[in-house]
Amino acid sequence: MKRENVNLTEGVIWKSLLTFTLPLLLSALLQQLYNTVDLLIVGRFAGKIDMAAIGASGAITVLVVALFMGLSTGASVLVAQHYGAKDRAALFKVVHTNFAIALYGGLVLTIFTVIFTPQFLAWIDTPPEVMGPAVRYMRILFAGLIPVMVYNMGSAVLRSVGDSVRPFNFLAIAAGLNIVLDLIFVGAFKMGAVGAGIATVLAQSVSGILVLLSLLKTTDIYRLRMKRIRFHKESLERIVAIGLPAAVSGGLISLSNVIIQAQINVFGAQAIAGVAAASRVDGFVFTSLEAFALAITTFVGQNIGAKKPKRLKSGIITALVMTLLFVASVSSILVIFRTPLMKIFTSEKDVIFYGTKMIVILAPFYVIFSVTEVLSGAIRGSGTAVPIMIITLIGMFIIRLGWIFIAMPMYKTIDIICWSYPISWVFTCILTLIYYFKGKWRKNMDVPEAKK
Repeated sequence: MKRENVNLTEGVIWKSLLTFTLPLLLSALLQQLYNTVDLLIVGRFAGKIDMAAIGASGAITVLVVALFMGLSTGASVLVAQHYGAKDRAALFKVVHTNFAIALYGGLVLTIFTVIFTPQFLAWIDTPPEVMGPAVRYMRILFAGLIPVMVYNMGSAVLRSVGDSVRPFNFLAIAAGLNIVLDLIFVGAFKMGAVGAGIATVLAQSVSGILVLLSLLKTTDIYRLRMKRIRFHKESLERIVAIGLPAAVSGGLISLSNVIIQAQINVFGAQAIAGVAAASRVDGFVFTSLEAFALAITTFVGQNIGAKKPKRLKSGIITALVMTLLFVASVSSILVIFRTPLMKIFTSEKDVIFYGTKMIVILAPFYVIFSVTEVLSGAIRGSGTAVPIMIITLIGMFIIRLGWIFIAMPMYKTIDIICWSYPISWVFTCILTLIYYFKGKWRKNMDVPEAKK
């Protein structure tokens, strides 16, 4: 795919958004492909215990990464605004502070998570037969956190300046490598979940190196210089001010999923494996929604920087329509083909039963969740993040876990766990809509129009 920096402050809105979003969407789908391929190949070559080991690890891994990845949201908003305003000095400081977070923060996170992996899994009542491979798999993933951080922080910079193509290209290379290595380590060498973890880390390291090299070699104003990587106080404060609430939001969602994973674990390895397979399938929907949300965040950030409020208002509506059409189509496909999709992962009937049950309950509500994602992305693009964190706390954490803790003791079925997701999405969507139309964030949209 040919590189193209898309200027989101000019041209036909739907064409600009589509040109920018398509590589971003493909990148998100490739990102999800990592763990999906791991689970698929492990399910076929190693069985449900190793498959459950990957499933039990998923929620914890996402929680750990989400806490730091939220900071990349703060960096991406600032990069988009400074790039739109052509502020070279401010852009330099944000880019280099961003990479200081990735390298130094990633090192601290790696040491902490590798040490406490067994305790994390014990907290969610991981079954004894699953514990061994799950610990080994998680530790391998955590040992490779720095390349993950570098890729995500670096691609956030590229996306914010309108380049969504190179992150896709790098991820495509890594995804292809991941599949080959999975087949070697899991299929040929019979290494199970451990082999899948090694394959994932090696592939992610390649994507991290490629994005780093691209930023070192660029001649544009967002160029990275390794010797100049350090924390700039003002930039760090602004990144944290925007990114920390986003990190907390992502962390709360992930923490609720960790707690829910503990409830799923009670139903045994077959439930863990089935829900894990379903999560990989609907993960393609969620990562796609993240792509649309990132696109509108960048769009709003650039147009606020360029002082074009009328354009960004039209862009939000356009992005919402595009997202709804996409999600409605995908949701229908998932419901219709849920059983064949589960059979790709495994032939075990009990695993397929749990997976199809989860898909048929969740898929019809993806449209509601998509509205929340796009509007939240637009609000974050304006530099407003705390209200979204509060909405997430109420809808995706308190409501979701409240449902689990009240309903599970009464019924104790997997259906109760599955329904916790759409119930929380409905509440979160309502709160987001109220804030979108009534919140103070709208004053950020009313910047004076730039003189032509």
